[in-house]
Order: sequence, then structure tokens, then C-alpha cells
Amino acid sequence: MSWLRFDTVLVVIIFNNYRLRVSCGMLFILSALILIPCPKVVKDAGIAPLVSQLSAESFPERVAAHARLEEMVKTEPRKMSKLIKEHLKKETSPESLARLGVLGKLAEKAEALLPIDVSVFSKAGLKNKDWIAQLGYTGKGKDWAQRQVKGKQVEIDSTKKAQESVIFCRAHQSKNATHRLTLSFDLKVLKRSGKPSNISGVGMLLTDDKMKGGLFFHEDKIMTFPSYKTHKLDTTDDWHHYRVVGEGNWMKVYIDGNEKPVLTVPWGRVGNDPFANLMLFGDTTGSAGGRAIWRNVTATVHNRNPIRR
Repeated sequence: MSWLRFDTVLVVIIFNNYRLRVSCGMLFILSALILIPCPKVVKDAGIAPLVSQLSAESFPERVAAHARLEEMVKTEPRKMSKLIKEHLKKETSPESLARLGVLGKLAEKAEALLPIDVSVFSKAGLKNKDWIAQLGYTGKGKDWAQRQVKGKQVEIDSTKKAQESVIFCRAHQSKNATHRLTLSFDLKVLKRSGKPSNISGVGMLLTDDKMKGGLFFHEDKIMTFPSYKTHKLDTTDDWHHYRVVGEGNWMKVYIDGNEKPVLTVPWGRVGNDPFANLMLFGDTTGSAGGRAIWRNVTATVHNRNPIRR
């Protein structure tokens, strides 16, 4: 009897070991399936039912479906443009085809207004060379200015020594004839120092293949470059949001979300400037000093609106 009991225990142990191996094997297979990358599929975004409603018997139903699709086009024009093209290939209803044609043109127009290049300054962007730090734009900078980068914010101080400088640059390949440049950012000026008094160690610059323009930030005003037009503003009292747009022969400056520009000035010529096709900010002078905090600096390139050319 004792031998039988031992054998029974042995059989149970062997059986349990087999079950454990089977369980481990199944877990391994499931893990492998989870880790296998799935092919990316562009979802239909729920437009198939709406497309079928474009040819519904009820007129209000057709109008409602068209309105919903138009809403989706405005929200995601690039994605909707692809989906509409796919449905145009297989749709047979004349009304659906007509309505999809209208929606397709709307999507193409909206897609053309989307930025073709966007980059937000950050510590990670410096690390992967999306943005480059270097001595000032004018070539007069001799020493690196102090700078402290935290996430999407950087504090720059070039007031300690003469000829301190640092600029952060984003390169692009835009053409004045076909592109529009925008640099938007939040800025708080803490101090400006040095001579000459008409420039500042806190500044930014836009350049394309032909034109250039920028801003100097003083404690009590902002000043355009190279036209030296001013707008009175306390730049030290609080954060201000700036949007500087260069398009064609003109540069426009918008402040704190106002849709009306506070300054509209002609650009200067790039000429033989080695800093063509750049968007940059920091101490651009290497002579006058400045201390300021920048955050959410975003460089954007759009195709120009054909109507404005």
C-alpha cells in the first residue's frame, strides 16, 4: 500500500509538472502575440454610415449627414481627405458623389492651410539637434551667456560680462515666394543692459531665403529690426505672448492673442547673411546684454495663402 501511495504521488507530481509546462507554454505564446506589432490601419472615423446617408430618401437626413462630415473635415482635414478619396472610388450614388466632391475640395483647402513644419523648443529638442545653441547672430559674441533649460522653458542671462551671447536656432528650407514663417512664444523680460541703447540682449529673428526681420525687447517697449519701429509695452510686468509672422515683404507682430497686429513693417534683405533660413531667439547681439525667460517657443512654416501672393 505504501508503494502504491508513493506511485500515486509521483504520478500526480508528473501530471502537475506537465500542466505547469503547458501553462508556461501558453503564457509564452500569448506574450509573443502581444509583442507582435500590428500593421497600422487608418480607421474609417465612422464616416461609412454618414456617406450612405448622403443618398438617403429623406432630405433632412442627407443634409444632417453632410453637415456632420463637414464638421469632421474642419477638425481633421488631412485624415478626412484620404477617407473621402477612398469613398469616391467606390461610391455609385450621383448625390453622394456630388456631396463627397464638395467635401473633398473643402478638405484639400483646409489641408493646404495646415503647417508643413512645426517645432517646439525644448531640452529634448536641443539633445536631438532639432534646435541648435550657438554664439550670437552678429558674430560679436565672445563668451557663452548663462542659460538654464527646463523642459520647454529657458532662462538666458547675458548681463554678467561684455560680449556674452547665446542664440537657439531652428533651421528650415522655406522660400519667400511660397512660404510663411511664424515664431510664437511667451516671454518675460527681467533686465536689459549695455550699449548701444537702441538694441537689446533679448531678441528674436526670422529669415527665409530672401528676407529677414526680428524684434528687440526692452523693459518698456519692443523694437523691430532692421526697421527700428517701436511699440510701447511693459515687458517686465508679466508674461506676454508674442506671435511674429513673416510673409512676402512684410513682418507682423501680434501680442497676447490680439488678432490685430501692433506692428506691421517691411522685412530687410538677407543678402549674403549666413543666417538665412533660420528662426532664432536669445541674445542676438553679442554687445548689449539681457536677461529674460522664454517658454513655449514654437517655430512654424506654412504654405503661403495664394490669395495673398
